Amino acid sequence: MSSFPNSIVFEASGKGGKGGRAGGKGNTKVGGKGGGKGHHGGVITHVGSSFTTTVEKVDVVKVEVPINKLVYIVLDVSGSMQIGSMSHSGEGSRLNKALDGVKSILDEVCEDSDHFALVAFNNDVHMVTPSRPKFAVKWDKVAAEVRKLVGGQTRLWDTVQRAMDDIKDARRPKDVHVDLVVLTDGGDNLSGRGANERLAEAMARPGIANFHAIFMACCGADVSGMNRIAEDKKHVLVIEEASAEADSISRAFGRAQTVLLERRTKVTSVNGGGLVGTTTFSAKGSKALVPRVLTKAAACGGGKAPHLKLLASSAYSGGGGGGGPQIALTYGGAAAAAGAAAASEVKPISPQSDLGRNIAALLADAPDGRITAAQFKAAYTKRFKLELDLKGGKLKGLLERCEAGGCCRLKEVKQPDGHPPVLWVRAVRGAASC
Repeated sequence: MSSFPNSIVFEASGKGGKGGRAGGKGNTKVGGKGGGKGHHGGVITHVGSSFTTTVEKVDVVKVEVPINKLVYIVLDVSGSMQIGSMSHSGEGSRLNKALDGVKSILDEVCEDSDHFALVAFNNDVHMVTPSRPKFAVKWDKVAAEVRKLVGGQTRLWDTVQRAMDDIKDARRPKDVHVDLVVLTDGGDNLSGRGANERLAEAMARPGIANFHAIFMACCGADVSGMNRIAEDKKHVLVIEEASAEADSISRAFGRAQTVLLERRTKVTSVNGGGLVGTTTFSAKGSKALVPRVLTKAAACGGGKAPHLKLLASSAYSGGGGGGGPQIALTYGGAAAAAGAAAASEVKPISPQSDLGRNIAALLADAPDGRITAAQFKAAYTKRFKLELDLKGGKLKGLLERCEAGGCCRLKEVKQPDGHPPVLWVRAVRGAASC
């Protein structure tokens, strides 16, 4: 029996008989070099006392999928960041170099739907821009606000702790990767006693999913406290540029940006759409033989039998977002045609897609978290400067797909005196964008 080095999909079927049970999505390791996780989907149908299992080898391709991100900048604006502003060498001030570095990260690392935040510190902590989508960041305004703050001392550790608390308290989808990027040109001289040790403990167990931190110590800044925080923590990186020149800040940001770009995408396997081959296995006996048949089927790929569970629906990510392969469900017995039609009737749009995130942001700002469908399209275009792509269909059809995916809730409210009902689009609790 030849092995299947890619994903395999199983389907068990038969003629006549009683019953029909949708189920069977699971994972199994696939043998052979270059093997990955095989995606299993299909139906087990009990036909008297026999089972026939068909195993199909499906072409699989690896693609890069953008990672949803929050980039949170913590920027030193103490008095020393003005150094170099009167230089005749043309190198510019430390602050100018820092702002150039932040702008480069915003432009090159963040996609339009990714989120960005910036907090500055000197004697105090200043929230310059809270977390918002990249397309909503007005950079000239951000830079001007930062320049007004320059002066004073360095409250470093307290500010980083505040930033972590802010990130932890915010609501966002679980798949969002958080990058905390910290820059200073000096050492902390204002945070309370033990602040560095407390921050090291917080960094060890941040309580933030997909969290990474980059500390940049530039222009001779004290790096010892950063190294203490980063000790034995793979998710914390320290970049040191000891030169007193302002250009050391540019070099530090360049190194940080390289690291961030490496984490910008993830590689995943998806169904390439090609059916490569088919193998059929049969077994006779009681219903308990099903796992044994599937074990034999999985062995064809050199792996273990999948864990059986009910397949309720398949994921679909629309509106420009990512998402894995769709799995079409088939149904055994007389319900085959009706079941297949029902499975393909509504393709849910993921709340993690660009469209899903935009809808969550729009409804979060709407009065009482709701808006009428009649106002929805115009409000969406005004907010995001984008036209809704209805794919040749109607707005209600698109909204029903959004509801099916968990992006919003729809409620039709009857009106008095024979007026047509009003369709309301409501926010889903906990579905707001990061």
